[in-house]
Amino acid sequence: MGALQKQQLERTPFRWMLLMEEPLKICSALLLELVSRWSVENKSFRIREHLVPFNVFDVYVVLGFSVRGQQVRFDSV
Repeated sequence: MGALQKQQLERTPFRWMLLMEEPLKICSALLLELVSRWSVENKSFRIREHLVPFNVFDVYVVLGFSVRGQQVRFDSV
């Protein structure tokens, strides 16, 4: 990653990525399964006959990130 990309990343909510010492370990089989079960209309995963909603807050909690601070609306244009 170049110096310009690092500077740009430092100004985003993802600046924590620059502090990572090891890459995230992601189970590709699980990721593929989750993607195949995602319902765009409901913003949920289909698990058997249930829809399990999932949002940005859930991602932060699962990854162990802080959930304090200003809310960022990703869906607004």
